[in-house]
Amino acid sequence: MSRKTQSTEGAMVEYVTAMIGGQLFGLPISRVQDVFMPERVTRV
Repeated sequence: MSRKTQSTEGAMVEYVTAMIGGQLFGLPISRVQDVFMPERVTRV
């Protein structure tokens, strides 16, 4: 998921967001290089 917000300078900033353990995390899209989707998660 990605979201856009407006910075104080007026420029739009896009974020990649992820819900992990019930918490929402965001990272500026300019910092994202690769996105991997796990095929299967094994509980250890």
